[in-house]
Amino acid sequence: MRPAVLALGFIVASCGTPTEPADPVFQFNSRIIFGIRTLETRVAVEVYGVDISGVFPTDLGYTLSGSLELLSGHQLILTVKAIKDREAPAVRVQNYYVGRIIHLPRGEYDLQVFERVSDSPVGQSELAFHGTFRVD
Repeated sequence: MRPAVLALGFIVASCGTPTEPADPVFQFNSRIIFGIRTLETRVAVEVYGVDISGVFPTDLGYTLSGSLELLSGHQLILTVKAIKDREAPAVRVQNYYVGRIIHLPRGEYDLQVFERVSDSPVGQSELAFHGTFRVD
């Protein structure tokens, strides 16, 4: 009888107050792919959040990283940076990336995606995408 009481107590405790909205979470993944041309940056609103994907061409030896800034007024800036982390032959490759934002509050958002090679002069970023999307 005691395990049933403990289980019932756990269920009641977990059904207490409503859950507060969570802060947005940003996840970023990339991989090298061969045999395709550059694809346009794409934004897709999904049930779980928003996916931002694209292709960033670099030479071999670079790894991509992504960072997201959440500015006031529902403005988002995604910066995709190519970082030279190893010596490799000067062979052009396509780096496919996906940035995923989950727990984004409802509303209309303005998104800018910038691509930057780490060894280029500061401030030399290329605007890969600028548009709006809606989270319902």
